[in-house]
Amino acid sequence: SAVSTTMDSQMELDDYINQQDLNGWNALMHASWKGHLEVCRYLLSLGANVNARSETTGWTACIAAASEGYLHICQLLCFRGLDPRILDNTGLSALE
Repeated sequence: SAVSTTMDSQMELDDYINQQDLNGWNALMHASWKGHLEVCRYLLSLGANVNARSETTGWTACIAAASEGYLHICQLLCFRGLDPRILDNTGLSALE
């Protein structure tokens, strides 16, 4: 049916949009780290997981943004449901 095809397509998009590269970063993490606000908004609108952690460092998109001083990105991510208490592999959060 058309509904199941749409749901399958959305699930594939969710998998793709949250896929991590060889360094363990997804597209939202890269956009956040570089301060690209509109790209972050677009990725979130497509279903990017705001709480995804890098498999290698444990960083989230917010930790990446905070590391470069992009507080406007952190605010967007918090507004979109970020859990700021998520810790990276060294035990630090975006708040530290």
